[in-house]
Amino acid sequence: MEHKKAYDFLYNKCKEEGHNELANHIKQVGPLKLKVSNKTFVTHLSKIIVGQQVSVAAARAVWDRTKKVLKRNKYKKPNKNLDLQFKTAGLSRQKIEYLNGIIFNKNINTLTKNKLNKMSAEDYFKLLIDIKGIGPWSIEMHFHHIEAICVCIFGAFLKMRMLLFNITLTTCIQYSYHHVMSSH
Repeated sequence: MEHKKAYDFLYNKCKEEGHNELANHIKQVGPLKLKVSNKTFVTHLSKIIVGQQVSVAAARAVWDRTKKVLKRNKYKKPNKNLDLQFKTAGLSRQKIEYLNGIIFNKNINTLTKNKLNKMSAEDYFKLLIDIKGIGPWSIEMHFHHIEAICVCIFGAFLKMRMLLFNITLTTCIQYSYHHVMSSH
């Protein structure tokens, strides 16, 4: 609901300040929502493993086949039949070993989104780094995607503030920095 409040504020402020073109654009775009993945943690980690060190197109093709194998998986422990299915999907021996380590890990399988959300960044990093096949590079790429979204939102926020209050970028950044630092 926070996204709707932000949208209403920006739209009304633009209208109030006479920035009609910007207000019309905001109205046309509508409230922005960040889509939350519905993947399980195991599926998310598996997709990270599959996508490592291959092109985007190759990762997508292998993931589409691997995803089908994961959906059909009724095994309780690693076995040769499942490994063969993963190999047919395009996975290397090493990635199959990593996937088996994830999909049959009872600690990972019992983690809910709620439990994950309550973890500190340090605990989350430790959880990920302890999983065979998930290294610092994979974690960095995972967090980099989240940070990129935040940077884009912050950039749009700065631009809107500059337009609404007719101030320079430097003044805007200084004000934002002061506001953030004083709230912590």
